[in-house]
Amino acid sequence: MSGPLSGSSANFSGNVTVGGQIIGTGPWSVSGPVPGVGITPLAGTSQAAFDTNGLFTVSENGGAAVQVAKENSNITGTAANRLRTPAFSNETTATTQTAHDNSTKLATTSYVDAAISGLSTSWMMPISASYNGAFPSSSANRCLLWGFTLPVAVQTSQISYFVGANADNSGTYNYDLGVFNSSGTLVLNLSGGSLHGSSFAAATGATTLSWTQGSTLLLPGAYYLAYYSSNTTATPPTLYGSAGNAPVFYKAESGSSGAQGSNGFSITPRSGGILPASVSAPAANGPQASYMPMFWLH
Repeated sequence: MSGPLSGSSANFSGNVTVGGQIIGTGPWSVSGPVPGVGITPLAGTSQAAFDTNGLFTVSENGGAAVQVAKENSNITGTAANRLRTPAFSNETTATTQTAHDNSTKLATTSYVDAAISGLSTSWMMPISASYNGAFPSSSANRCLLWGFTLPVAVQTSQISYFVGANADNSGTYNYDLGVFNSSGTLVLNLSGGSLHGSSFAAATGATTLSWTQGSTLLLPGAYYLAYYSSNTTATPPTLYGSAGNAPVFYKAESGSSGAQGSNGFSITPRSGGILPASVSAPAANGPQASYMPMFWLH
């Protein structure tokens, strides 16, 4: 070892053993010759050196000598050693794999978009030539619920339905129409607050409203359509559909437009007459016919 123990610089040759820390109080650097020296891992010892290619390498606790990761360098090691917090940033990119790559590789948003490029921008509940209607129960805190299946992915921002009778052009009662997924989570609904009859069913005929959640992708699978009304004193708007023969896998309905029933699905609506954020998803009870309203997702 040569050079001052303090001052502007110090030169060392050979091995130097330091007990404690080396603390720099200003700008300082460590440099090594090219080619440098390699590391021979030693059990119980951590080392740092410039390897024979002049690259900075470390050996942790006698482990293999690896290159110190740099932003513009390849990083080696197992996946478990690369898991860190926080997660990848939004700017992280990756290679888009080839179509139908059935592997465990990471999928980019480009790959996913391409995989569902055949999605539909609309889907309509099948109906028959004859029609009838359904409306919520006269009992409080109940809604109509029907299980339907989407055979394709659908990008939807609106729903259209047909008010066949009992239009409500007032601000007295609140209404909501929504879609729950197979787990019972609300994924789409109309009311971000109070949706009065004057907006929901001001007149008979076709009505189109936008989802509160905006444009949403529904993947193929099982869903539940829910219709809720706070109106328990008069007959709520009747939504027309096929005359009791719409194909569903679950139904909790109050009956046809001929009589207001007392059935339905029990819920705890949120303030303002909004469908709850989740329900206990009912068990599918098999194919059956229903007075389910006709509706168009688009």
